[in-house]
Parts: sequence; C-alpha cells; structure tokens
Amino acid sequence: MTVCLDEDNDVRTVRTAPDFSQARSVIGLDAHPAQPKWAVNTVPHIDTTAVLDPEQRRLWRRYERGLRVVQVGEATRPLASGEYFQRQQVETMVEHLRQEYGNEFQTAISTSSVEPQLQEILTDAGVDNVVRRDATGEVESKKTMHYGEEKSRNDFADEGVGLVEGCVDPGDDHVVDLLAELDLDASPETVDVDGVQERAHGRGFEGPDAETAQEILASVRENHTAQAAGRYARNPDDPDSHATVFVRTDAMPTDFADVQVSGIEWTFTDAQRAIVEELGRPRPR
Repeated sequence: MTVCLDEDNDVRTVRTAPDFSQARSVIGLDAHPAQPKWAVNTVPHIDTTAVLDPEQRRLWRRYERGLRVVQVGEATRPLASGEYFQRQQVETMVEHLRQEYGNEFQTAISTSSVEPQLQEILTDAGVDNVVRRDATGEVESKKTMHYGEEKSRNDFADEGVGLVEGCVDPGDDHVVDLLAELDLDASPETVDVDGVQERAHGRGFEGPDAETAQEILASVRENHTAQAAGRYARNPDDPDSHATVFVRTDAMPTDFADVQVSGIEWTFTDAQRAIVEELGRPRPR
C-alpha cells in the first residue's frame, strides 16, 4: 500500500496494488499507459514490452477490426474544464460530417464539461433523440458519451461514423501525486504575472523528473482518446462491421491515426454567416 500526503499531512491518495509477487508477467489488454503508471499499479521494477509494435497494431485495427481513425488538426485541445471549447469549429465539423455521411453520423464523445454543448450541436445538425429523460426524469443520451465512462461501453458498436472532440486532462495533482509515489520530483511550470506565480500555458513541468511527469500526462490523455475511438467497430467477427472515427486532438498513441487532415482552418463570423445564408436563399421569379 502507498499513501500520498500533502504539505499539511492530509491524505491525497491511497493505493493498494494487487500482489504480483508470484506473477511472471502481466498482460494489459488494449492499454497504453506510461511505464510509471505500470510501476505503481503492479511492481516498481516492472519492465514493459509492447505485444505489437505501433504499425502492427494499426494494421490489425484497420484490417482485422475495421476501425479507421482520422486525426483532424494538430492541436491537443484539452477540454477538462471546457474553457478552450471552440463551439463554432465543432458546429462546422458536425455540419460537414452530416452533409457527407447523413444519418450514418450521429454520435460523438468528449469531456463531461462540454457534453451538453455537444448534444445541442448534434440536435441543431438534425440528429434525432440526442437527449431524453429516463423514468426518474434524469437526462440521458444515447448519442453522446464522455471520457471516464467510455471503457467497456458498446453503445456505439454498430455506428459507422463517429467524432471524438478534444482530450481529457487529469490535472496537475494527479501527475504530482503519482510522482510522489515513485519518489520522483517535478512541479507544474509557472510564470510570474504581476508578482504572482501562475500555471504556465502549455501544461509543462519543471524539475529533475519533468520528462516523467510529461510522460504520465501524455499517457493519460492518449489512453482515454484511444478508448473513446475504440467504442466503434466492436464486432470484429462480422465482416460488415467497420467504422470511421474523426478525432480532433493529437493526444493519441503513436501511429494510432490512419490518416491526418488539416481540419477547420477558420469559421464564419456571425456577419459572414448571415451574408452567405442570405445569398443562398432562393429568389422568387
């Protein structure tokens, strides 16, 4: 058992890893965590080896499973708080996918903070029954999902086209606490703003083990993105089962994307959109 305390000796985390002392090996199915996360959840001295290299995994996913992943743009787009959610860009993306694929596209995955907005965008684009209420009156959705609930979910198994918007972010505390368990030292990078130290933009870390901190952060983001895209094409024994998933983040495992496209370069302003809509109206003869 490992217990992580803060500067006031308050308990931050308590971890009880299974006893692997008699195990010769541990197999992680469909897992992409960094080596430090393996170490805290198994044994500290564990060595990790990939069963398949990235290219083999990509070919298996593409040709055996039928899942095609398209990376849209090169931005990371962390959306844990929803602060950086670019609604107009997402609206444009959803509208384009609806025009291209019609009713074949009707599902999307993102963070819980922006899921309500994503539901509104899908509804405005013509997707039916995005949100409904269950018997208790609670809002539920069969057309959206959020990070944290995606594992082992098969709701989108038969969907042909999907969208994964942005990535999840575990926060600095998760990374720093994990470093403490490993007896490593790094802290969030800060900048001076009017004499006050604030978190630097870009989610960097500083200190002797800053690279390990960055590796932990990246692996959490990447693992959730891979799991989200993996909600599609979940019937590998069916030769007709296949899906194309558009992923708007670069936070994904190496060679996870089959294709990379530039994505949304710019969107209309409200005035520009009004002009285009007006020019597109049919005129009476």
